[in-house]
Amino acid sequence: MIASTINLLIIEDNPGDVRILEEIFKKIRDFSFNLDFSMRLSDGLKKLEKTAFDLILLDLSLPDSEKSETLSILLDKNPNVPIVILTGLNDKGGAIDSVRKGAQDYLIKGEINEAVLSRSILYAIERFKIEQKLQKSEENYKHERDNLMNILASLMDGVIIINKHYDIEYANPILINEFGSIEGKKCYQYFFNFSDVCLTCEIFNVNIFKRQIFVKKNQKTFDFIGTPLRNPDGSISKLGILHDITKLKQVEKRLKEINKLKSEFLNRASHELKTPLIAIKGFSDLVLRLYKDELNVDIISKLEEINQGCERLENIINDLLQSSRLESTDLKPKLEREDLSFLIKYCVNDLNTIAGKREQSISIDLPDSIMFRFEKEEIYNVISNLLINAIKYTPPKGGIHIKIETVDDFVVFSIKDDGIGFTEEQKDKIFQKFGKIERYGQGLDLETDGTGLGLYISKKIVESHGGKIWMESKGRNMGSTFYFSLPYEEKRTHPILTL
Repeated sequence: MIASTINLLIIEDNPGDVRILEEIFKKIRDFSFNLDFSMRLSDGLKKLEKTAFDLILLDLSLPDSEKSETLSILLDKNPNVPIVILTGLNDKGGAIDSVRKGAQDYLIKGEINEAVLSRSILYAIERFKIEQKLQKSEENYKHERDNLMNILASLMDGVIIINKHYDIEYANPILINEFGSIEGKKCYQYFFNFSDVCLTCEIFNVNIFKRQIFVKKNQKTFDFIGTPLRNPDGSISKLGILHDITKLKQVEKRLKEINKLKSEFLNRASHELKTPLIAIKGFSDLVLRLYKDELNVDIISKLEEINQGCERLENIINDLLQSSRLESTDLKPKLEREDLSFLIKYCVNDLNTIAGKREQSISIDLPDSIMFRFEKEEIYNVISNLLINAIKYTPPKGGIHIKIETVDDFVVFSIKDDGIGFTEEQKDKIFQKFGKIERYGQGLDLETDGTGLGLYISKKIVESHGGKIWMESKGRNMGSTFYFSLPYEEKRTHPILTL
């Protein structure tokens, strides 16, 4: 906003022109002007050092400066005051050139009246303020851009900016050291030596682009994350971060090899263990069947204990094998359309006898049918394991409640008991491998036989289906609720892009 009183410095060496300007200023009614005059440029510069002026009216032809240098000297000494040039009719070209060099406007002597003068002064002041704001904005933008570039240059990951035409606008030193100069390169040329856009490229089709890419020319694998970057002109480029995960991939490959060796060892060891187990259990069964009437009670009891021990050891071997199998990253569930409600009822029916022996009640809250894709045998194992745990860790005459509901795109199974519950420390342990919670010697009437692999196996099964398993408990003797979720449909995943 322009002040009601405007301070003007008029640098003009012709007294006649000065008097004419004074008379014109007297006729302007909308604003008042404080006028100060100098006949020499040097005098004007001294006044500018002492007094704040809103605008300068400048005649380029002064006795103490060359005409071609007057404006540049004044701009150099006082860049923060707008200037309007006073010129003769025969020097209109020079005045226009002065505007190009930094003056806000020019006035032709002999053609000046109060309307032209006031409009030129007001426009010059406003235009100068706008230019200063733009300049400040540009300086801030440049400062922020320089800071950003300094940050990007200091990163240990590669950084690249790609425009919508796939031209590389920027690459930080890490990336240039890895792949060379970006000058005149498209991204598909730079990384893959392709002559056209990659067939599987989706970088501008999605908001956030995430993909693993393998670059053959340097035999490296990168995690690539691209995010939109709005340019000052409103166009959108992509800012990409490339994190070198080659060593991680090598470690993963080695771990897969070790895991394969471990699986082979477990398979071999289980075979070697099962062979004598079958013989031991078979002979004990044979003795019991053929000679039970001839044996005393103690021997029969010992033979039955041998059978039970063989069964426990066989269960442990089977659990170890299944946990090893589920750790394979290549293992995928065999999904088929099944009825989860029916499967839960089937599990409850199988285990009702065990719960009945402990006088426990099992209630269910299920829809008549809920059909979607999952591997029936694996999810049966999960439900059975959770239900067996609820029966084992709930004291006699306790209650167990099973429920399923849909939440967003997931089916959520829950099994709640009023058993002994879990402490915070125990919650962190139960889904780990061999994460069995020891209950012996606590005065609880519980059946606690197990390997500590059941919940770990359940977790792996649920996660292989794209779901999640968790539990809630308010503390010891306050019961617990176990949950797992399964998606209605398979989630789309992006494969590694190998080019």
